[in-house]
Amino acid sequence: MKIYTKTGDKGETGVIGGRVSKTSVIIEALGNLDELNAILGVVVAASQNKTSKEVEYLIRLQNIVLNIGGLVAGGKIAFNFKSETLNLEKSIDLLNKDLSELTAFILPGGGLLSAQTHLARSISRRAERSFLKYIQAIDESKPEHMKIDKKTLAEALKFLNRMSDYLFTLARYFNKNEGIKDVKWNKLID
Repeated sequence: MKIYTKTGDKGETGVIGGRVSKTSVIIEALGNLDELNAILGVVVAASQNKTSKEVEYLIRLQNIVLNIGGLVAGGKIAFNFKSETLNLEKSIDLLNKDLSELTAFILPGGGLLSAQTHLARSISRRAERSFLKYIQAIDESKPEHMKIDKKTLAEALKFLNRMSDYLFTLARYFNKNEGIKDVKWNKLID
């Protein structure tokens, strides 16, 4: 199988049900989800052999992000996003038990692994915004070729929102495990 098809050379690409412009909200959402998946892969690669439970969970998150992409592309994905959101909340609570209480805003950073996880968190937020934009565009256009399950989309949106909270907490957890303090925000007001 060739990796290039030349079918997108005129600015369109294929999704389930037909071709769309590469500037469509569908492709924007897919691109942001793809970037999120890639940065999760970076965090996985950087954290190998350090925290295997967290690595396994990050790989699970990558698979779930691909499921969301399948929804965006018009696929029928039978997946329980509501249950996974609850799993994220449990994971956040477990990680938080080992962390000091936040008393100030913190800067993304500390150790390299934490910084990469903060980057994943910010990309997750962008993916969430573009996914919401996609949902709103679908609501407005009601495309015939896509059978949209609004409940599943709403649950996937909640999952993306909670995933960024998880990544924030995980970034702090990585710093703590490496003996690095979170960097507090300094307002720099004279």
